[in-house]
Amino acid sequence: MFLTIKKIPKNYWSSKKPLNLKPKSLTIFYLTLGLTIFGLGEGLLIVSYSGASPWSVLAQGISLNIDLSIGVVTFIVSVCTLSLWFFLRQKPGIGTVFNIIIIAAMIDLTIFYFVTPETYFGKLLMAVFAVLLVGLGSGFYLIANLGPGPRDGLMTGIQRITNFPIASVRAGIEITVVSIGWYLCKKRGVYGRRLGEEGTKWVVYDGSSGQVISTERELSSMGKTVRGWLYKPPNKVWNLPQSPLIGISLGMAGHALWNGSSWFVGWLFRDTDIVVQIFASLVWTGIMIIGLWIIGREILAAVMHLPS
Repeated sequence: MFLTIKKIPKNYWSSKKPLNLKPKSLTIFYLTLGLTIFGLGEGLLIVSYSGASPWSVLAQGISLNIDLSIGVVTFIVSVCTLSLWFFLRQKPGIGTVFNIIIIAAMIDLTIFYFVTPETYFGKLLMAVFAVLLVGLGSGFYLIANLGPGPRDGLMTGIQRITNFPIASVRAGIEITVVSIGWYLCKKRGVYGRRLGEEGTKWVVYDGSSGQVISTERELSSMGKTVRGWLYKPPNKVWNLPQSPLIGISLGMAGHALWNGSSWFVGWLFRDTDIVVQIFASLVWTGIMIIGLWIIGREILAAVMHLPS
C-alpha cells in the first residue's frame, strides 16, 4: 500500500545519483516538466479560492505580513527550508535549485494570468484539477532523482532518520506548516483594501492651456490591479537617491553584477553537458529577472509618492 512506501521509485530516465552534474537530456526534460506542472497546480489551487496546499498557506500568511508576492515568499521559504538540510545531512542537486526557482516563478505567473471562476462548481473543478497537477508534477521531479525540492528533502531527510513511513512524515510537516500559515493569515486579516479599488480616475490636460480636454475615465481592471500591486504606504517605500551620481553608480554596479554573475555560472557548469549549461544559464537569468522585478516594483512604489 502507498501508505507504507519508504523509497522513491526509479525509472529508466532517472538519474543514478542526485549529485549528477551531467544528467541525461531526458532527465532534465522530465525534471523541468514536473516542476512546471507542480507550480501551475499550486498557483491554480490558490486562484480557485477553494483552499491551498499547506506550504502555500504558509506563503500566503507571510505574504500578507511582509507585503511580498506569494511566489517571492515561496522562493524565500524554500531557501530557508534548504538551510535545514545541513542538520539532516541531506545533499542538494540540480533539481533542488530548479525546484526553488521554477515553482516560485510559476506560482506568480499563474496567479497573474488566471482568474477565479465565478461559480462554486467552477472553483471546485479548478481546485480538483490543481491537486491532480501537483501530484503529477511531484512524481516527475522526484523520480528524476536530481535532488528533491527543499520541502521534499526535509521530508525524506526526517524519514531517513526516523524510519517512519513517508506519508506519516509528510502529514506531520504539513500540519505544522499549515497551522503557522493559518495563524499568520488570521493575525493579519485576509481582506485588506488596496489603492486602486475605489474608482481611481485619470484626467487629461492640455499642456498649453491647462484645460481639461477629456472627461474623467475610470481605470481598467488591469490598471487597478497594476496600481494596487505597486502601491505601498509612504512609510514603507525606499528612499530614492537624490544625487544623479549615486543613481548612475548603482546602475553600473547592477550591470556589473548581472554580467559578472552570468559569467561565473557559465564557468561553474563548464564541465557539464551542454543542455545543463544552457538550462543553468537560463535559470540564473530568471533569478536576476526576478530580482530586477522586485527592485523595479520598490522603485515605482516610491515614485508614486513623489510630488506631481
